[in-house]
Amino acid sequence: MADYRQQSTGTLGTAAACPSCYTAIQLYYSSISADDLCCNVNTTLTYYLAPGVASFSAANVIYSNDTGSVAADGFYREN
Repeated sequence: MADYRQQSTGTLGTAAACPSCYTAIQLYYSSISADDLCCNVNTTLTYYLAPGVASFSAANVIYSNDTGSVAADGFYREN
């Protein structure tokens, strides 16, 4: 992870590690069923993975925004 430094009133502060960020991904979603998801849904929506999670297959939870709100229960699949 990269470092950053803040300058304030002409003084450059010490280096600090950048915080981890949520990662945006495009997923298909259905609240109805897996059949509905796989056969009828054709539009992706943006969801988020927790900081440090690299892929949908590695995720334990999906978020609806980048501040940590857990996404709705239902069926999800990758684009």
